[in-house]
Amino acid sequence: MDERNQNQNVQGDFNGQLANGNINNHIYSGQDRERLTAAEVWPIKLKGRQLIDLLGKDSVEVWGPLKEILGEGHNELFRDQEKAAHAILDLWIAQAERQDEASAGQQADLLIQLSELKAKYTEAQSTEKKLRKQHAETTERLRHAQQAYSSLEQLHRQQTASLNTLSHQLRQAQEATPRAHACTSCYAATHKLASTRKGLVTACVMAGLAIAVSVVLGYSNYQASKRASTAEMLVRSCEFHGKAYSIGSIIDNPQADDVQCVASPQGGQPNWQTIKPTKRAAQHSAPAKSRAKHARHAPAHSVPAQPTEQETEAVVPESNPQLF
Repeated sequence: MDERNQNQNVQGDFNGQLANGNINNHIYSGQDRERLTAAEVWPIKLKGRQLIDLLGKDSVEVWGPLKEILGEGHNELFRDQEKAAHAILDLWIAQAERQDEASAGQQADLLIQLSELKAKYTEAQSTEKKLRKQHAETTERLRHAQQAYSSLEQLHRQQTASLNTLSHQLRQAQEATPRAHACTSCYAATHKLASTRKGLVTACVMAGLAIAVSVVLGYSNYQASKRASTAEMLVRSCEFHGKAYSIGSIIDNPQADDVQCVASPQGGQPNWQTIKPTKRAAQHSAPAKSRAKHARHAPAHSVPAQPTEQETEAVVPESNPQLF
């Protein structure tokens, strides 16, 4: 028995290019190959009709490519070609469904865009109507304004002509009327009154300027004296926590040694000096502490606190520029 085997590789989609894979077509020639029965061909026909409905094409455009691939028509297929025919038709149906979904999505997008365009067109038409109406109203108002302007311009010309006529008549009347002699005494009194009024105004202005200058100079002197007093007060005092204390004031510090504001021997800025109590001063520490607490709140402008004889003997001056 003569038997020939032939393998054919097919690639491509429905039009001859199957994009998602290769199909191996096996063609056998021999007496042992059996053709499909009508019952076995029926499912293949159903898939072909489904594909025809999805694509909207003629049956020739579906069965023709299948015959080119398998070498036989769908009614004359062999049993060994049944699976291949089903695979090809399933692949084409899946591709057609995807195309339908994509086209359906595109159609939906197009419908949405069309609806938006219709809405915009309707809005544009409404806006155009409003603008046309406004233009007509504006044109009408402009026409009335032009008419009113023409009337006013005509009235202005008439009034100007009447005014010119009256001016001419007045000038003629003045020229025809003889001039009366001026009163010499009246003119002299008027001139004297004007001179007196001018002198009075000048005197009032000069007096006001003098008062203003005096007030300014007095205020400037007061401010300068105040600043000088403040500066002198600051020079003759010690500062503690933002407050000024006069010379002789004592600060009671419970966590460190007490300090006292002492004048500088060279006449400079007073400074704080630490007080170190001796045995004699320690015996009288209680009254000294009470007096020191009282002096703590004495500002620089108050009378300087005078230390007692016992406190003077108990103080040993010591310069301490950085206390705390």
